[in-house]
Amino acid sequence: MPDAEDYRRALQTRFHRAARRGSAYEIVSARPLYVEAGAKESEHQMPSCCSIMWQEFRSGYDAVLSSPATGQSPAATLCYRLPR
Repeated sequence: MPDAEDYRRALQTRFHRAARRGSAYEIVSARPLYVEAGAKESEHQMPSCCSIMWQEFRSGYDAVLSSPATGQSPAATLCYRLPR
């Protein structure tokens, strides 16, 4: 079962790959990140995954594309500007 650092590493990997492609941003949805970090649906770790996404979010720099009121949903989608 992944822990917070696994989600953080998966997110950082996404940032590095996007930067190497020359992208100005990386759009991240919680469900794919959850799976990339090695989580399974039955593990119920989505709040931990979303928490890491929000910790990396920079208000006024990054953008919220989709988020429920709680922010702790597989549907949460954030746009992170690069470079980080």
